[in-house]
Amino acid sequence: MSAFSVLPFDIFERIVDTLSQDDTTLSSTKSCSLVCRDLLAICRTRIFASIVLNNDYTKPPSTNFAWIQSGTSQQFERLMSLNPNLGAFIRDLEYQTIKQDLKKPEGMIRSLRCVTRLRSLHLLNGASKHLFMWDNNVLRPALLQILHVPTLTTLSLFQIHRFLVEDLAPCVNLEKLKCYDVKATTPPSSAHARSFSPIQFRDISFDGKSDGMARRMHAVCAGREPWVDISRLSILSYTMKSGDSLKAFFNLLGQCHHLCSLNLDLSFEFFKQSFIGLAQLLVPSAQTLKHLKVVSHFDGSFGRIDPFFGITEELGKVVSHNVIEDIDLGITYYTKAQTDPERQ
Repeated sequence: MSAFSVLPFDIFERIVDTLSQDDTTLSSTKSCSLVCRDLLAICRTRIFASIVLNNDYTKPPSTNFAWIQSGTSQQFERLMSLNPNLGAFIRDLEYQTIKQDLKKPEGMIRSLRCVTRLRSLHLLNGASKHLFMWDNNVLRPALLQILHVPTLTTLSLFQIHRFLVEDLAPCVNLEKLKCYDVKATTPPSSAHARSFSPIQFRDISFDGKSDGMARRMHAVCAGREPWVDISRLSILSYTMKSGDSLKAFFNLLGQCHHLCSLNLDLSFEFFKQSFIGLAQLLVPSAQTLKHLKVVSHFDGSFGRIDPFFGITEELGKVVSHNVIEDIDLGITYYTKAQTDPERQ
């Protein structure tokens, strides 16, 4: 009599879960999968849960994928061609596009279409910009298919140009969006977006090179038939690098009524701007905002200026009627002689 006929199935699932949590290389989990078919069925849901492709970073940019060994597009294509059913086990995918995938896309297109239950997509453009434009590339149909799976809740984009915000319309369960160096473009028509329920975002991050994405997001939220709702956004993170960044940030903040956490990263290039009006925009979130973090990258060559650009004065205006629990203020200080910053 096998152990599976004596103990409940969920006991074995918990055992494998405990094993895989500390098994950073998955070697023990893979060995466990060789014991019998029943354990194989449990183990492969953990072995193939997170896939990282073509990641040439020394440290993965996404903590969700830390310590997971990166594979190549060729290895992924070979795996999916031998057993396409494994695509249903992939929950987190970090994929950096490469030139080879764009020149010979057939294998990658077939492989990506096997991924049907994705929860988190982390997409980086590793090819040249003229080869990979979001609105015009050979992988676009397959990327849209995995983007629109109903299980997707987290999307991170890196160095993506000509991104169509309207492509997010079918992502009705999307909760978390991160954009780093993402350039947005406007489609000829966005009528298709109106047929979907509004996306209820919970966490949004934009860097200073993604102001266009922030503006497009604001335009969609403020439209006659909005299909994005950030009124109940919990976490907003923004990197400021110019007056355009400030305007885009203020526009988004004006639509947030239940913020719990606000994270601002200020570049020293931003020193001529002012945060006058921030207090008024925070009033709708006064009873929910608990965490505030501001980091200023400050160049000493600009003399004696306020490294927080008036934020502290603005916060003083709402101090009497807020529930803020912690405020984290940080300064990264540069001098002419330094090549590496000092955190003070």
